[in-house]
Order: sequence, then C-alpha cells, then structure tokens
Amino acid sequence: MSSSNRINYLTFFVNGKMIIEHDAQPEWTLLWYLRTSWPTPTLNSNLEDFNSDGWYTLFLMTITKCRLTGSKLGCGEGGCGACTVLISHYDSKSEKIVHRAINGCLASICCVDGCHITTVEGINSIQSDSLHPIQERIAELYGSQCGFCTPGIVMSLYGTLNNIENPTMQDIEDSFDGNLCRCTGYRPILDAAKTFACDKKPKVNQPSDCSNSRDENINTIISTTEDKLLQYVDIKCPALEFPPSLLHHKTQSIHIKGITLFTISNEHCFVDESKSAEWYRPVTLVELVSLKNQYPTAKIVSGNTMVQIDRKFKNKNYPILIGVSHIQELNTMEKLENGMIIGAGITIAKLKEYLKLWLKTLSTHQISTCHALLNQLNSFGSEQIRNVATIGGNIIHGSSISSLNPILQACNAKLKLIKHSTNEQCEIALRNFFLRNNNVDMERDEILLSVYIPFTEKYEYLQSYKQSRRRKFDSPIVSCGFQVKLEQIQFQIDGFVPEFKWKIQSVCLSFGGIASSIVIMNKTQDYLKDKPWCKQTMKDALKYLLDELTLNESTPGGQAEYRRTLVASFFFKFYLYVKEQLQKTYPDTVVDEISSNELSAIKTYVRDLSRGEQEFQSKPISNQIVGSSSVHNSAYLHATGEAKYTCDIPTPSDGLYSALVLSTQPYAKIVSIDKTKAEELPGFKAFISHLDVPGCRMTGDVVNDEEVFPSSIVYCVGTVIGLVVADNETDAQYASKLIDIKYECLKPLIITIDQAIEQQSYLGPELSLQFGNLEQGFQESEHLLTGEFYIGGQEHFYLETNCCLAIPHEHGELELHVSTQNATGVQEKVAAALGIPSNKIVVHVKRIGGGFGGKDSIRHIRLCIAISIAALKLKRPVRLTLDRNVDMLISGQNHPFKSLYKVGFTSSGLLKALDIVLYSNGGWSQDYSAPIMERALLHCDNVYNFKNLKCYGR
Repeated sequence: MSSSNRINYLTFFVNGKMIIEHDAQPEWTLLWYLRTSWPTPTLNSNLEDFNSDGWYTLFLMTITKCRLTGSKLGCGEGGCGACTVLISHYDSKSEKIVHRAINGCLASICCVDGCHITTVEGINSIQSDSLHPIQERIAELYGSQCGFCTPGIVMSLYGTLNNIENPTMQDIEDSFDGNLCRCTGYRPILDAAKTFACDKKPKVNQPSDCSNSRDENINTIISTTEDKLLQYVDIKCPALEFPPSLLHHKTQSIHIKGITLFTISNEHCFVDESKSAEWYRPVTLVELVSLKNQYPTAKIVSGNTMVQIDRKFKNKNYPILIGVSHIQELNTMEKLENGMIIGAGITIAKLKEYLKLWLKTLSTHQISTCHALLNQLNSFGSEQIRNVATIGGNIIHGSSISSLNPILQACNAKLKLIKHSTNEQCEIALRNFFLRNNNVDMERDEILLSVYIPFTEKYEYLQSYKQSRRRKFDSPIVSCGFQVKLEQIQFQIDGFVPEFKWKIQSVCLSFGGIASSIVIMNKTQDYLKDKPWCKQTMKDALKYLLDELTLNESTPGGQAEYRRTLVASFFFKFYLYVKEQLQKTYPDTVVDEISSNELSAIKTYVRDLSRGEQEFQSKPISNQIVGSSSVHNSAYLHATGEAKYTCDIPTPSDGLYSALVLSTQPYAKIVSIDKTKAEELPGFKAFISHLDVPGCRMTGDVVNDEEVFPSSIVYCVGTVIGLVVADNETDAQYASKLIDIKYECLKPLIITIDQAIEQQSYLGPELSLQFGNLEQGFQESEHLLTGEFYIGGQEHFYLETNCCLAIPHEHGELELHVSTQNATGVQEKVAAALGIPSNKIVVHVKRIGGGFGGKDSIRHIRLCIAISIAALKLKRPVRLTLDRNVDMLISGQNHPFKSLYKVGFTSSGLLKALDIVLYSNGGWSQDYSAPIMERALLHCDNVYNFKNLKCYGR
C-alpha cells in the first residue's frame, strides 16, 4: 500500500467521548495519554518566534482534554494493576463486542484506534445521582484503605462482569491475579467482588475442631464471607454502553510519525532524527511483508508488553514499529484432525478460550496437548497481560525463563515463517529454534505467521510443570515440558501367557530457567530411547539428566541446588503421571507398582476459593462507635478514582521536572562530575549538587551523619549525588543519564552482616537487655539448643512511589506537596538544608498511596530537600516522581537480621533461659537503625515468659 493511502491519525473513544488524535506519538503509553495534559507542536509549524514560555505562538496547539488521573502509575511494567483500564472493540468476525482489561502503562496509544477506552471515572462518580454497584460495594464492604490500587481493582472486576454474563466466584477471583494491594488485604476486596457471583450461597455449617472449641457466647457476632455476599440480591452489572459509531469503524492502514523528541526552548529547537519513532499499522499480510522489506530492522509488535519494558528499563530504541493486530492471517485459529494451527497474533487469553472449547471435541488420547498447555497458560502472566500478549510474541522473545516455550517444544510444535525478501514460506521445528542468550534462529527477513501444535497420539503422553515464588503471575524458577511416546511390546517366557510391557519410542525433555535459553536434554533423551519404561530406567536417566545440567553458583538467578532438586522432582512426577495413565487405560500391561504416597505427588494443586470469617463482641447501645466498623472516609472517592494523590496534582504552567543522578558504585571516591553532555540538551535547566546547598549540608534522622549530596565519598549504590532539572520529565531522565561521574573504588567493601562483624564495622553503641540469672537458668534446664538464623530484608513496596512538588513563593517561602508519613520531619529537614526558618515552609499531605515506614525516614526526606533547593535556586516549581525501579533502589529495606541464640528448656517444654545476640544490617548511616534495634531487643522474647534472659544487639 502506498503511503498516500495511509491515515496519520487515530480515532477512538474515552468514556463515551470521541477523540480524533492527529498528534499521537509512538512513545506515548495509553496511561500517559489519559493522565497527562500538555501542548504538542505539529510538524507543519513555522519555527521562528517563541513566546515567553518557549512555545511558538502560531503553533497548532493540541491540549489533551483527558486529565483522567483515576488510573495510577504504580510500577510501569504491568505488575501491580493500578493502571488497569477497559478497552473494547467490535469484532466483525464474531459480530460481538470484545472487552479486555489491560495495563495502561504498557499499551501504546497507537494500539487503540477503533476502540473504546473506559477508565474508572467513566463508570460513575460521586457527583452523579448513583454510583456503579462495583464502586458502592468496594466502598461499603471496606475494600479500600490507602485507595491507590482501588481504581485498578474496580476496572478488573468491571472487565470480568462485562465479559462473562454469569460469572462464578472462581471467575471473579481469577480476574484479580494481576492486581496488587499492599495495605487493605484481599479478603474485603474479594468479599465485595463476589457479591456479583452467580453461585454464591449460604454457608453450610460443618463441625470442626475449631468450631467445637469456640466459646458459644451469645454476645459473640460471627461475620462470614457468605453473610456479606447474601446482603446483595442483584448480581447484574450495568452493561457498558458501546459507541454505535464504532460498530461501523473502518479499519485502515495507519502511519504515525513520531515527533516526541522535539525539545523546544527560547533558544533552540532541537530534533534528534536518529531517535524519532514511527508507527505503522498494516491491515494485510501483503502490506506487512512490504513494510518489513522496506524496513528490515523494524520491530513487530502486537501487545506491546515487552517493547515498553525494553524501552523503560533497558534503554532500547525502536525507530520503526509495526503493529500487526489487524492482519487476518496472524489472527486465525484452526483445529485440524491431528493438531491445531494458531496464528502468531492470537492472544494468550483467546488461546485459552479455544483450548477449553476444543477439549470437549477431542478423542481421549489427544487431550494431553490441551491439558499441558492450559496448565501453563492458567498461570501465564496476569489477566491483563493475557488479554494482549500473543503466542508469537512469546516465542520470538525467546526468553530463557518462559513457561510456555518448553511445553511447545515438547509438543514438537512447528513454526511457519515467511521471507519478506522473497515472499517464500518455510517451516521450522521449534525444538531447533532457541539459541543462547535469549536469541532465536530466525533471519532478519523472516516473519512468524503461525504455530502448528500437534495433538498427542495413541501411547503418547505430555505434561508441563512450573515452580515459581507464587503460583500466578510470576517468572518460573524452573519450567519444563516432557513428552514420551511408548511402544507396547510382548514377552512370552517358557510358554506362559504373554506379558505386555512398554518401551520408549521417543522422548523430549525441555527446560526453562536453567540456562541462557530454553534447552533440550539431548544426552538424556538418547539414553532413554528404546529403554523399558520402568522405575529403574528413570533412576538411571536421572543421573544423566543431572550431569547434563549446567547449573552452578554463577548461574543467573542463583539457587543452583534448588533448581537441580526441582528438575529431579519434575522428572519423577512425569514418570508417575505416565504410569498412572497406563494403569488406567491399559490395566493388563505390566507396570511398576505405585504406592499411594507416590501417587499423591502427581495430584494437581487446586486452591480453594478464598473466604473469611470474623468473630467479635456485640456493642451495647451506649457504645456503638468505638470498635464498630465504619466505611472509610474516602472510600467512595477511592472507588471512583476521584481521590487525589500527590502524583495527581497538576504541575504549574511554569513548572519544571527533575530526575536523580545516582551512584553506580558501592563505596568510592568521586573523582569528577562532568555535566557537559547534559547541558547540551536544549531542555536542560540545572544540575543540583552539594555546591548548591545554601544551608546545613548534613542531615539525618536520629543523627545528622550523612550529606544532603555527597561531596567526595559515596557509600552505596543508589546514593543521590545530584538532581537534573529540565523542561519535561523525558528530558530530565535522559539528561540524568548523561552526567558522567568518575569514581575511585575504596576498600574495604562491606556488603553483608558477616563482613561487617569481621571488620568490626558498627553504627552507634551496643545495646543490651538482661534480667534474671542466666547461668542458673541454663543449669536448671534439661536441654540446651544453640544455633543461628538470618532474616532477610523486606521492601516497603508502597504502591505510590515517592513524589514531591515544590512551589516557591515570595520572600523565600516554599510550598511542598509531598507523599510523606513525616510532614514535620520534611519541614524541619528542608528548612535546615535551605537555611531558612521552618515557618517559611508549608507541607501539604492530602493522602498517600501507602508508606509502611518507607516514607518516614531521611531516605525519603532527602528527595524533598533536593527539589526544594532546585525550586528556590531556579525560582520555578519543580516536580520529582520516581519510577518504581529507582524508588526501590534508593529507599532501602526493613533491616535484615542475623541472630545467634542459646536457649534452655525442660523436657516438658518449659523455657528457662535465653541468651541471644542480634545483628542488623543498618546500611552505611544510622537512619532509624538504633530505634529498630531497641524494638528488636524488647520484642525478641515474643509472647514467651523467660525468667532469665540476656539480649545483645549491634
């Protein structure tokens, strides 16, 4: 298709309002577009005269009217669900409206042409006559606390209720596997959501040890999940009103020429053509092939789940992007007699849907393929990810920790490719496709069209396994796909009745998570071929398998021994699974006996539905307030997305943006700081360092033992060395990476608690607590137990990252909008660093999206100090909003501990004496380490009554 036939704009709806966007840019995410309002210059403008704000007065200005801040940016990588929105489109093939809950932080704005986007504000608001039932029930059943995650939770449920006419409680639970809540807890959220379930019913009382021992007090009130569900009779959710005009939306080829890298100021108009991005959306395979031939290095995208992560966290640049979501050949599925053809553009959610349907039509020996695939697909990503991620994208990405690719290899799947240079099609076995270091055996002029997955044949068995830190939405530690095809052979011994046994005809053992690519254990497979299928064969094969593993302590991800154990465990489970199937299907054949204990290992874990039960005392009429449940004061604002957080406050029109410059060395001397390259960026305004601190350069929590900005020595990776200020957030972050810092590494480098003990490196004085007679207590003890244990650190993991807006006023006054737990501390520490009285600083904290101690200490307050210095120096408002990875890098953790203990006790279990030494990793400065150690010493005996105790802490 010629370029003249391509349109250069997008047509879509947001909350029922039609938008024709002529200035969309490929780098924009959907979430950024929905939340942001800013002016955009067009390419046909005359770049000569600029007004006082740096924008040419004759520009055609496009002001994004959305400013919908209900959807939140929590992680920026599709992991928390705070950004969830509903995207709907009309599928002409099925003649249905398709609704998908997706992550707005990953989706490109260029993907939404012809779609209707619904945000939490589009459901209803507190200004309307009535709230949406979802919003009401989330609020009334106490489903929000800080409220930052609530809009995403509301939208995930809204998507499920619009997609499934009569959702079950299981359907509703599954819809939240991509949503995190750090403070509320999931019980009240699920209670509220399940009020829409079609299968809710009263609790059936079942006697148990717990219920039998309960105190039957008439004043005791027991509230259960079932009680809450039955409070609501209506389970129907008002349907989404889909714009009628989108039913007739014409799908056209699109070309979006990106101009996001224009940086315009009073002095310069800067365009970096080498990094400008373009977006093409072909609508036919012929057009796709032509585009790929024209741009061989172009990145083909569909769900955009990995492209956005590559850009954000790996600094990858994709000048040409080709969206393939509207190409029919990539979006077809067909069930054949012996297998199925899956288009490369088929989403994981759609694949799951079809596999479940096809299971009902397949013969008994063919269903293993569907079961093994569904076993992995059910825990693949989250609901939001599955709705956009495609099977082709998963394969081409070639991840070494993929949970789907090993089972596809075990299936002996075949890939159909087309060469755009010659238009020829070819087929390649997936077993030969994955190369080292996440590479694939695919030429630059090839495009993946489809995947052929054969069904299992008679005497063929297939199974998949995966172990991760949580059951859903987590990268596997080890994943695998196993296939074996057996051959029935007959033995006749000394004229007796012939016996039938099994011989291995072919086998495939594919693993993810144990090397730099998906690997097949060829040596083990060669050994197994033609061997009898028995326990002894499996034992011998396991030796080959473990020898073939390349795992060692330097393996990325570590846990070498644990992974080896998982490999052995999965291999044995597969043997047991096949044995069980043989016994069921062919009971006359000879197989090893399997004990009931062994059979328990192959049972698929099925998590029961969540439910809760609360027991509390009824209140007298005279005391109905204290101890009673009340709806959160902001619950309805949380559920409608109208609750405003610091990150939702608009930046003033003359506002600037900032980004941190962080240390990349753990203990080093700063030799030089070169900001020349950053200063060359037209949007650059200033680099703030220790030289700009007008007041006290030392700060801290309990003790002022660290510099606001280090002048010579950095003590850890992530130390805030300085702050870059620029016209916009993109320029600020880009400029921060251009600050060139030279280091001289110092010694000793202390990383662990054991290294600190060895080097006698301690913060503050030792602390101790003692009472009773320790020696006497040990003498009276019949048993002594000594040991040591470690308790790892814990991330604070508030969903709203650190955010601060500093606005300077007359007479050196300063207004701060901060997401903080310590407004007084912010005021005092900022005043000290600026060298001004505290009463000149006003700190506003409307609400925070979680804190858990992470927004209390000097780690957080230093950020406020940094932008306050910048705001007063430049006499303009300055904003700082941290990305999740930066926030976790600089905020530290709850303290890791090492404990050495000696405890004495009697044979009856009576504790007589405890001698315990506690070491905590307090980092390089005191912070709150001393109070934390005091608390640890005072709580180390927990609820136990030690008459003789000695505690020591450093």
